[in-house]
Amino acid sequence: MTRLILVLALFAASLLTSSTTLAAPTTSQQSPGLQRRDNGPPYLSMGQWVDDHIDEIKQKLGIKKVDTPIEIFNVPAYGNFSNGQWRMRVHGAAFKPLPLEDSVVDKLGKLLMPGFPSLQWTPDIRNNVRNMTRSWLSVPQDDLQLSFEWKLDGQEVHRYRTKKTDFQGHYDEWTTVSSPILSSGIGRGPIQTLDGYTDGYISGNTTTYLVPEEGITIVSDIDDILRDALVWLPRQVLIKTVGLGYTPWMNMPEVIHEIYQSDPTIHFHYVTTTAQRGAKRYVDFVQRFFPPGSFDVNPMQRISNIIRLMETFPKRKYIFLGDTSNTSGYYVLADLFPERVQCIIVRNVTATDPLMALPFDTAGYKNLPESIYQFFRTPDDLKGIDFANGGCRNYTFPQNLTFGYEIASVHNTVGMVFEGNSPWGLVKNFFKEHF
Repeated sequence: MTRLILVLALFAASLLTSSTTLAAPTTSQQSPGLQRRDNGPPYLSMGQWVDDHIDEIKQKLGIKKVDTPIEIFNVPAYGNFSNGQWRMRVHGAAFKPLPLEDSVVDKLGKLLMPGFPSLQWTPDIRNNVRNMTRSWLSVPQDDLQLSFEWKLDGQEVHRYRTKKTDFQGHYDEWTTVSSPILSSGIGRGPIQTLDGYTDGYISGNTTTYLVPEEGITIVSDIDDILRDALVWLPRQVLIKTVGLGYTPWMNMPEVIHEIYQSDPTIHFHYVTTTAQRGAKRYVDFVQRFFPPGSFDVNPMQRISNIIRLMETFPKRKYIFLGDTSNTSGYYVLADLFPERVQCIIVRNVTATDPLMALPFDTAGYKNLPESIYQFFRTPDDLKGIDFANGGCRNYTFPQNLTFGYEIASVHNTVGMVFEGNSPWGLVKNFFKEHF
């Protein structure tokens, strides 16, 4: 069991190191700014880490056969109108959780809640820890074909059978839809929402959003722009991600819904670096507090997924939401698509949390028009901006950018942030305390 704990401790560390790193796009238009961000830790993807170690984990747990039911996570997707027809993206994953007793899951789950005594776990926290631990410790199901059905207001619109899932249990495909009950997607208009169902499985229900050719798409990160996560504090982000209930950052739901109400044709697209195994809680959180929208969940393909979105809807304008704790690279998209990026909205994390001591680089904004980016402090700073009619800036407070590395908090030492609270520091301290 000791060696298994080591394996899972390294797994916990991989979750932390993946939280703030961003992969570069796979495109011939890739810029030097993104190339610098393509050298992340060896296990950027939580799911990839488990895939690489699943045989060892099974061996240490004495599991010879995984006979749990197959679970499907079908990611909320978008569809576009092309050549007189709707095309829908279908993407997700199939996997089997390992057959683990609750007592074993609880022992492993403690590693994902560093510094949070299990005696303080409420029933909700314990349930969250068990669900997240089971979802991450699962076996991908390859060579599996899935059948889906979509309905609009209860009426069947389309059926589709996927190709076989890949070695990671993933599928990511497009299907063409022809139905007389669907409205055209030419020009600007309301988004049509389809309910999706996975034939033969209890899990896998989802939503697909048919987005017209023209209009505004808001692409938003989730952690620390919509959700209070504290990704710059490794212990806290694990506890908040694994055990505690997900809570919005300040009054961001109110502000985002006001923007949505100003133009109900806005398409929301949410992105997270969380792998598909752990992304369901993110989807549930966003759907509870924020306007409905499509998702991309893959730490290895984040910017390339956004580029695919922009290429799928070449006539739409884009607004990006992010924060300074994440090297989002959104300014590079403004270089690639200068006529289509309406606004880049960046939360200045240090304005509300002095413990965020990670430096952030603003050099990429130097050559951009000041009218297309806005660094802000609290959600209220975004109130009154007329995004629906091309607005972006609130000119009542200064930006004060140095167009270089901005030092967040000089009183926080490098050792405090990057060693004692680092992922590997947590693992090292764990073994000092227990072995």
